[in-house]
Amino acid sequence: SGGFVAVSYEARAYGITKGDGVGIGGRENIKFLRDKISEADARSKCPGLRVLPMDTGYYRYVSRRVLRGLQQITEKWPGVSVEKASYDDFYIEASGEVLSRLSRTTTTTTNHNNNNSNNNNNNNNH
Repeated sequence: SGGFVAVSYEARAYGITKGDGVGIGGRENIKFLRDKISEADARSKCPGLRVLPMDTGYYRYVSRRVLRGLQQITEKWPGVSVEKASYDDFYIEASGEVLSRLSRTTTTTTNHNNNNSNNNNNNNNH
């Protein structure tokens, strides 16, 4: 088994976590899985634990659709990109767009404040 990719709140209450259920090979060879428990130990720890098979084909299908949707949204902004990290993790690199919008907001706010200061000074001069 590759380990649990999702864990219900009920199973979490028994101390079951993502990555538990991984086979001995994974626990021996993958550093971050060394502290995980086997599926048998998870079943002992959590009576009534149901382990469902992962529908990889469906996950891939949904993941592609989500990626396409994010790309369609972000293609409107030059310099914004989407990176897929896993089936359900995506990163959107938008720092250039954010900085651009912040600088426009700062400029607009500064100009607005300057105009108000000028108006106040003009009013005080009369």
